[in-house]
Amino acid sequence: MQGKIIENSIIGIGLNLNQQVFPPELPNPVSLRQITATEQDKDYILDLLMKEFFLLYRGLQRGEKQVIEDEYMLDLYRVNGYYWFEDANGKFQAKIDNVLPSGHLVLKTLETNEERMYAFKEIAFI
Repeated sequence: MQGKIIENSIIGIGLNLNQQVFPPELPNPVSLRQITATEQDKDYILDLLMKEFFLLYRGLQRGEKQVIEDEYMLDLYRVNGYYWFEDANGKFQAKIDNVLPSGHLVLKTLETNEERMYAFKEIAFI
């Protein structure tokens, strides 16, 4: 931070490419190799990720934030339709309504059309 401005920032992602054995305490890990039954070329995957990252970054520079957010929403897992979820109060059916800039997931319940907001790990798919 430089006053109220972010001077520098480092971001990162974790992607299991060729891992076949995972620690037992992980709830449901999987790798791309397990999904495709093919060993993955790390350099090729890195190249694809970097190209996509810079395309999106250029889009942000051109002011295409809403286009990127719309594409993100279309690609969300289980974004279309009602599915079973579980929170601290129990199980219920809902659909994904939005993802806020804070990262909170906004769901609309099937039964009451109630809007509920969840932070990371406060909700689970069933």
